[in-house]
Amino acid sequence: MSISEGSVKSEIDNANPTALQENDPFWFTVNKRLIRPVGLLLFVVGIFMEIIFDLGVVEHKRGSGTIIFVGLLLILISVIYERYREWLTDPYKGVYR
Repeated sequence: MSISEGSVKSEIDNANPTALQENDPFWFTVNKRLIRPVGLLLFVVGIFMEIIFDLGVVEHKRGSGTIIFVGLLLILISVIYERYREWLTDPYKGVYR
């Protein structure tokens, strides 16, 4: 079986390197299973730390605001990423009422 040079060149020219990345659900799975739960966990731990510090159980308040901010930032980034992925594949994005 022989492959002509012209057909190989046309296959290479027509190759879309981003097609594999767009159809690969790896990062979408990481987003759903890891990033959002970690963000929620950090947010809840930060709120819990704030409550403990306000009750006076622990006297040194360190990093609870930062933990809350990082948790909310992770959740925000994951939601923006999910909305962007949905926008890319939306079949009705050009339809107006």
